[in-house]
Formats: sequence, structure tokens, C-alpha cells
Amino acid sequence: MKHQGFPIEYSGGLITCQICSKVFQEVEVLRRHIRKNHPEVLPQPKLECAHCGKKLKSFYYLRQHMRLHSREKPFHCDICSKAFKFDESFIYHQKYVHMTERPFQCPQCLKDFKTKYDLKRHSISHQDRTFQCVQCEKCEEVFKGSGQLKYHMRSMHNEKSVKCPKCPKTFTETGRLRKHLLVHSDEKRFECPICRKKFKHRWTLGKHEKSHNPDGSVVPRPKPGPRPKKHKCDLCDKAFAQPYDLRRHAVSHKTTGDLKCDKCQKTFKLNQYLRQHMRNFHSGEPGKI
Repeated sequence: MKHQGFPIEYSGGLITCQICSKVFQEVEVLRRHIRKNHPEVLPQPKLECAHCGKKLKSFYYLRQHMRLHSREKPFHCDICSKAFKFDESFIYHQKYVHMTERPFQCPQCLKDFKTKYDLKRHSISHQDRTFQCVQCEKCEEVFKGSGQLKYHMRSMHNEKSVKCPKCPKTFTETGRLRKHLLVHSDEKRFECPICRKKFKHRWTLGKHEKSHNPDGSVVPRPKPGPRPKKHKCDLCDKAFAQPYDLRRHAVSHKTTGDLKCDKCQKTFKLNQYLRQHMRNFHSGEPGKI
């Protein structure tokens, strides 16, 4: 059985991939699985967007894609009146933003969360933050973890990388190269439907569209004023406008650092101090940590 082009089998409330028999609870998660692991079974793109030239495999996806070029937001929340372009975003908003239940509990501090993702992000705060510094065998650059090293190897030493014909930059994916080539081009494919101003990138157009009201008039820019200091320190009377500033301030109340260098066991209060230490003492020469 196929659902919008995807080989999917429904049974007992669960969804099974017909290719590898892996079971999922949500259709969208299975779709992502098939796109990533079995792209060869998906129909080839046939329909082309008239605005940007992107090819879509069905009218359904073409209609979804066309909303990126318009101000259409057909899905409205009855509680807060917020509007959405896509039903997935609307469903997520209804399910998690306005829900009061927090069914996912941290086993270490018993704090509750709305989603598994929020719980997973929070669980990082309980992990041992000692960095295992690793070195690239090809260029001897040092990184603070295997994840950063893998990204470095893909972007800098990938044998299958494609090079920009106009500058020395290389990319591991042709899609990223196409986006980069816009830097060297005067072509502006994305046009504002209200004032007809054109832009190189879709995100620039989206940012510009917010300057228009639905009737086409320009949204007046609010005068910048001091931001309210809503984030208060639990240990002193100071308050801050941004949570980042509060986190930096909280370090001043620590007596010892909890970030440890795995090379010399020295401890630091902030990540930036640890990175600077690694560059100065353990990298051989200044590099990215």
C-alpha cells in the first residue's frame, strides 16, 4: 500500500515500512525514514515550481511548496489566532503549545516536560561535560568531540566533495553548492507578491514580507526601547533581559569550574575559557576547538 507515494503498511495502529519492516507510531517519522534510507523507491520529481524551479513529485507537494512563495496561511489556531502555512506546524502547535500536561519526566531531577525532545535537551545538563579532544589525522586541527571532527571530515576532507567553479570553496552536497552559487550571481528568483521587490534567497524574502500588512501597506517599525529584565538570578538581586546573560552571570556564583580539560585536568567555568585553553596549550597551533 502507498500513502502519497510512500510504501507504508498500517496494522493495529502502527505503521510499518514495507522495505525494511521497521515500525513507527507516526506517519511523518516514517516518511523521513524512507526519504533518508530508501530514496530509490520514491517517484522521481516531475512537477516544477514556476517561481524557483524546484521539482516536486506530486500536485500535493507542489501546492504545499507554493505556500513558501505566498502569504497564504490557511490553518488558524482557535485559541491564540496564530496562523500556519502547513498542517504539520498547525498540529504540532495545537498538540504542544497549548497543552498543560507534561508527561515526560526527568528520572534524575523529576522535572516534567511536554515532549521527548525537550526532555532529551534537558538531560544534557546531567551529563559529564568533560571534553574528549580529538585531532584530525589529515590537517592536525583539534576538536572538542567526535561530532565536530566528523563534520570537519565531511566538509573539508570528503573525497566526493564538489568545488565551486568561481571560488576555492568546496561542498559535500550539490544542493549546498547551488545555494552558494547565488553569492556569485545577480539572479534574484524570489519576488515579493505585494511590492514586486526581488531577493536572492527565500529566507530574505520571508523576512521582507513581514514588513507588509495584509492590505499591502508597510508595517511601521516600532521604536527600540529598553528590554524588560524578566530573568532574575535566584542567588542575588540582579535581573537580565536575556536568558543567555543570566546564564553567564550565574557562573560568577560558582566557586569551582565544572568543565574539565581531559589533557591536563584543569577546570573552567565557561566553555569559551576551555576552548581558549585548548587552542593555547593543546593544539600545537591556534585552531578551531
